[in-house]
Amino acid sequence: MIRLAEHRDFEGIADITNHYIQTTAIHFGYEDVGADELRAGWLEHQDVYPWLVTTDPARSIGDCSPR
Repeated sequence: MIRLAEHRDFEGIADITNHYIQTTAIHFGYEDVGADELRAGWLEHQDVYPWLVTTDPARSIGDCSPR
């Protein structure tokens, strides 16, 4: 299912983001980001740039955001 991101999703979004920071060159970040940091950016801009997540019934399994 694809839906708008919610506060509870950002631990999973941080895990996904940090995987790509640590293991690939496709992310511009060099250091891991925390869920609180990602959540703050989402809260600041969610009305203009909505974040989407894809989920299974229990957890976030992907995200799409304008980062």
